[in-house]
Amino acid sequence: MGKTAKSYPYAFHVALDGNGINGLEGLAGVCLFLFDPKHNHYGYKIEFFDGIAGGHTVSVNRSGTIGFLGNTAQHLLFYDARTLVEVARVSTLRFETPTTSLQGSTHVVWLSDDEIVTPIGEYFYRFKISDLERPTRLNPHLVKLPHGMKRTASGRYIVYGSMDSPAGSDGEARQVGIWDLETNEITVLTLPATCWHVVCASQGTHFLRRLLPRCAAELSRLAQLGNGVPQRIRIRNRCCGEKSAPPLERGPRGSSAHQL
Repeated sequence: MGKTAKSYPYAFHVALDGNGINGLEGLAGVCLFLFDPKHNHYGYKIEFFDGIAGGHTVSVNRSGTIGFLGNTAQHLLFYDARTLVEVARVSTLRFETPTTSLQGSTHVVWLSDDEIVTPIGEYFYRFKISDLERPTRLNPHLVKLPHGMKRTASGRYIVYGSMDSPAGSDGEARQVGIWDLETNEITVLTLPATCWHVVCASQGTHFLRRLLPRCAAELSRLAQLGNGVPQRIRIRNRCCGEKSAPPLERGPRGSSAHQL
């Protein structure tokens, strides 16, 4: 008898893309990969979504019921985290038009099981999944192309990286943003190289930033400075002191797999 999705103790959500990340071509989908380490069994399900391109990352709410598929197609798309069935979507072009098609809502921060924050155009917006057509516009993000976003373990800060922007002559990012949710202040820190993604520590207000060297000479210089590896920043008051089931199929090495 085939295993059901609920019988697996681990579930991994993987974003799937295609031939292009410009938001106009390619694919956007999700692979739900399930794993049972005790019996070495795994299962999977794959779903692509019509009208969405440039799948980039996925994020699931705390209760594990709703997933978000980040993309470069200027859409917010939510799906059932257990079945991959689409539950809601909205075009972000009705709220703001980005300066480049590369700028999409690729990442979000969950505030609750039904509420997210994500950048659109020059601002952050707060959305309720139950009412996507009426978001609340929040602070300007103040970076080039906001990208990876995380909320610190303390809950006080949202930190985010930035991609280089192809729009304009001064598009190199070299910055991260820090949003203090208590004071509602946003501080942008200048970096020696571009940083797309950040990772928060499991406790307190630390986060890691991964710098992207621009060339071999830059890599060598950053290594000498000690900046060629993830850098840890402790966020202090006023933001770092800166200014304000089908049948089973046999898998490899005796494991068993099935497609859900």
